[in-house]
Amino acid sequence: MILALTNATLACPVGGVTKGNVLVRDGVIVATGIVDIPADADIVDCGGKTVAPGIVDLGVANVDRAAFRAGGIVRIGLMPDQSPVLDDPGIVQRAALIGKPDLWIHPIAAATRGLEGHDLAEMAICLSAGAKAVGTGKHWIADSGVMRRALAYARDLDVTVIAHAEDGGLTAGAVATEGETATRLGLPAAPAVAEALAIARDLMLAEDTGARIHIRQVTTAAGFDLIRAAKRRGVSVTCGITPAHLHLSEIAVSDFRSFALLSPPLRAESDRRAALEAIADGTIDVLCSGHEPRGARGKAAAVYRFEQWDGGGRRRCCRSR
Repeated sequence: MILALTNATLACPVGGVTKGNVLVRDGVIVATGIVDIPADADIVDCGGKTVAPGIVDLGVANVDRAAFRAGGIVRIGLMPDQSPVLDDPGIVQRAALIGKPDLWIHPIAAATRGLEGHDLAEMAICLSAGAKAVGTGKHWIADSGVMRRALAYARDLDVTVIAHAEDGGLTAGAVATEGETATRLGLPAAPAVAEALAIARDLMLAEDTGARIHIRQVTTAAGFDLIRAAKRRGVSVTCGITPAHLHLSEIAVSDFRSFALLSPPLRAESDRRAALEAIADGTIDVLCSGHEPRGARGKAAAVYRFEQWDGGGRRRCCRSR
């Protein structure tokens, strides 16, 4: 079977962006660019649309084959926050196999048992079962001793630790970043410095142990400055961000828009601009979706009810379980 994709915009990590064709024989790309099209080939005119390698999405919360196929995603790094948690080799192995061959799932094993932040998980066995990294999930390991042991263990295994950077002592119960928008809406909020505090500690521990660390999402100007400084010192650190934090600021939660509730929460406009600068100068290494699909009604009901009134006729935010 021969398939020819013609009149395409070819996006190649090596060759850059060019115009041309792609020739596929029996499922394998055999030629790109200006190529002769065999007479028996099935021809698809791309109309100038982009043809690119499959996308690798690092750090998704849910396996959503339909969404990944629609978005051109062929490999995912699956977060350890599953049910059950990815802290057992059997669970890790099953997660790694369920998507093949259409979708390759690379599990991120839990750094601690049950992601509770206390006892180290069996990292080595989980890696042998198919895990490609270890992570703290959607939460920060508050105990510095546990985090240091996790980093040291990961260093000995030559594997990266993927960390969530928000100091839980400051962010517990918060749904927004402290600022004018959160104050005006009466939303439980946490200071943006919660991110920088967590990043600073984890970078110091990574530098001390010689471990590799990836900060899953960095969203503040202070956080980017810490990452830049650590890279200059030679710390083995990388970081990522989601498109939402590049395109939206905290203003998006106005009018109690529950779909704009994210983790980490949306930041100030100054932080959003700092994120764009961090993309431009290479501070940010990875763009990822952070895919965790929830229906609009389900998200509003499961997280927070906004449209409640207190006795004084003012809106208030209350927890809904």
